[in-house]
Amino acid sequence: SGNDSNSGGEARQRQNSKCRGHNLDFVPFSNEEIQNMIAKQASVLQKGLVNLAKLKKAVAINSTAVQESQGGSGSNPQVLTLGEMRTAAEYRVANNMLKSQLAEMKKMLDVERQARMAAEEMVRNLKKRLQMLASTANILYTGTKTID
Repeated sequence: SGNDSNSGGEARQRQNSKCRGHNLDFVPFSNEEIQNMIAKQASVLQKGLVNLAKLKKAVAINSTAVQESQGGSGSNPQVLTLGEMRTAAEYRVANNMLKSQLAEMKKMLDVERQARMAAEEMVRNLKKRLQMLASTANILYTGTKTID
């Protein structure tokens, strides 16, 4: 079907070039073809605008990060080199990784803390049982109850 549309287009071009005695260098597009081209162009422009907005946001973030890392005292705080932007981006990535590692370690610490508390509770319960068993054994052995 792709070849059919090409050959149809070529035939239309040949036919149109002979129309009214004019030699046309292009083939007029159908309304549907024009609508499709406009839709494609709109999509490309929209993607371009979205990417431009993302780029502006990234530059603003990097600019802020670089100015903060320099203490705001650069020779010209308005000028950023690509190296500074890349360094700021690397700092941001490293910072995010450290934050996630810290959060994971906090979770692990909470789990360990809960396990320790459960173990301490178990030790207290075992001590109570041991005291009760010792008291019972003492009563059986001596026949008298000791007061603790």
